[in-house]
Amino acid sequence: MKLHDQVKFAVKALMSRKLRSSLTLLGILVGVVLLTSVFTMADSIAATTTKVLVRGGATHIFLMPHGFTLTDADRTQIESIPHVVSTVAYLQLGTLAVSSGGVKETASIIVVEPQGISSVYPGIEVEDGSLDITFRGCLIGSNLYQEFSNQGVKLSIGDLIHVHFGKRAIPLRVSGILERYGFSFAGGRIDDAVIVPMDLMYTVVGRGEYRFLLVVVDSVDHVDLVVDTLKDLYGENLDMFVVKDLVKQVLSAMDWITMIVGSIASVALVVAAIGLMNAMFTAVAERTRIIGVLRALGARRRHILSIFILEASILGIMGVALGVVIGFAAGAFIVSFTRGLGMGMGGAPVGISVYLSPLHLAVSVLIPLALTILGALPPAYRASKLEPAQALRYE
Repeated sequence: MKLHDQVKFAVKALMSRKLRSSLTLLGILVGVVLLTSVFTMADSIAATTTKVLVRGGATHIFLMPHGFTLTDADRTQIESIPHVVSTVAYLQLGTLAVSSGGVKETASIIVVEPQGISSVYPGIEVEDGSLDITFRGCLIGSNLYQEFSNQGVKLSIGDLIHVHFGKRAIPLRVSGILERYGFSFAGGRIDDAVIVPMDLMYTVVGRGEYRFLLVVVDSVDHVDLVVDTLKDLYGENLDMFVVKDLVKQVLSAMDWITMIVGSIASVALVVAAIGLMNAMFTAVAERTRIIGVLRALGARRRHILSIFILEASILGIMGVALGVVIGFAAGAFIVSFTRGLGMGMGGAPVGISVYLSPLHLAVSVLIPLALTILGALPPAYRASKLEPAQALRYE
């Protein structure tokens, strides 16, 4: 028998028992969908987390003292630690009233040293103006800018706004309108905020006192060393948020989730392979006489084996092709709910980009196909071993 005859025979056999073939295909499909969707979600989160790390957070350590404030002397000592490049002081003053042109809105007030804005908020960009804020300059978050616009006040560079501290109204000039950014590791959403220079902080807390301090390390490899040194200096009195550690935890958690759900999907695939084996054994029993006729007409054992392997392969290829597409779409659909939540670190809110790694794509394709063929081997081998005379006498 030629190969195209074997393929034609296999397809005709599958079409002759559509319900059984459909149920077998469904079993394969479910396993592949589960496997591909979880791989898509895990890879998407891992890729985005890595992107956030690369965009500037990898070498950042955020310091939050409790029970005391860091002083200029502390800052000098921290900057003297080997591998520390710089420190940047910043502060979140909470939500305050902001007014301009007779319109009053509420906004988060973020105070930061002008030279350190890009360190605290990596990737920050202005839609208009510049990041260079003077003593009485400020940056307006994109959402806050839109809220004022909706009220009929179109803020422009150089316009005057007032930040209200109780009964005090501090005038500030708009230096820049920020592009959308999203949530930041430094805390807060700068899209809803006004960023003001450190000079304003001195009207709230004493000069030379720091409630929050960002430490920038020269390399990811030296972050742990700097953290250990800070622990030796301040012990439990200093809380530290290390971006690198957070990313490790996220990736580790995703590995566990992938392993657990992947195991469930693998069980589903094994069950599908067993179901396929059962269906193929039934097919062998039903087609024993046909096998006998083929053998009597000159078909070799390998031709019979090939026909049944081809049947399983066709089901496997269809199940894998549909399963990968549906699984990727399902994973992308779930991931789409996170879009706009953001993880900060620059530009528009990061959201989670849909991604499936080549390795996981290969696993989603090859493992189900291998299990399908393995499931078909026993009944195919049994069919190939039937003697023509015995098969023709089968009732």
